[in-house]
Amino acid sequence: MTRKTRHHQLARLPHNFLIALTLAAIAACSGGNSDNNGSSGSVDGLVEMSKGAPTAPHTLIEYASTTCGACGAYHANMAETINELVEAGQLRFVFRDFPRDNVDSAAFVLARCGGAAKYFDILDDIYEHQQGLLAAIRNSTVRGVLETIGGRHGVTKEMFAACLEDETVLAQIKASTNAGNADGVTGTPTLFLDGRVLESPEGRSPESLISLVDPSATSQ
Repeated sequence: MTRKTRHHQLARLPHNFLIALTLAAIAACSGGNSDNNGSSGSVDGLVEMSKGAPTAPHTLIEYASTTCGACGAYHANMAETINELVEAGQLRFVFRDFPRDNVDSAAFVLARCGGAAKYFDILDDIYEHQQGLLAAIRNSTVRGVLETIGGRHGVTKEMFAACLEDETVLAQIKASTNAGNADGVTGTPTLFLDGRVLESPEGRSPESLISLVDPSATSQ
């Protein structure tokens, strides 16, 4: 994808959306790294998107991008295991938006546009159709692809357009990015388990994550 193509895509998004998200740091899709401990939950304006009980014995925080191939692979490999651990009451999962650019950020706007109840359903749909989204960047059809995904979850074109202009939604994404910056995140996906950064390959396979959350399960 050329810089000209990317610029053409960004030009199709609302002006104040571009200005607001330019203030957020752009993350590299490099497998993730951090020099901190994932403890920045006190960042102003941070609205957590999470699954699982706050009282779960373990908390996994993921900083990720919707257009990052490594993030898409992590989602494909790990979503089922994470959901099983959440349902078993062993894990609380927190996903934090860490966009690489404004096209990526528009996808996060769409996910948040459906509200907390639909956030993960929309996010799952975006990742499941990540290759289509990347192709849309090349073909100048990003907005249409996102509108189609939103429509499957009750987010109309008009609702999505309004969310792209909604300062509250933009501030939530910026706060999530600020949390990542405070945590020293330099790439995606970056994972923290109970405040400790997981260096690859920790937590990158079902077996590894299960062994970290429930060591007894792998010792039987």
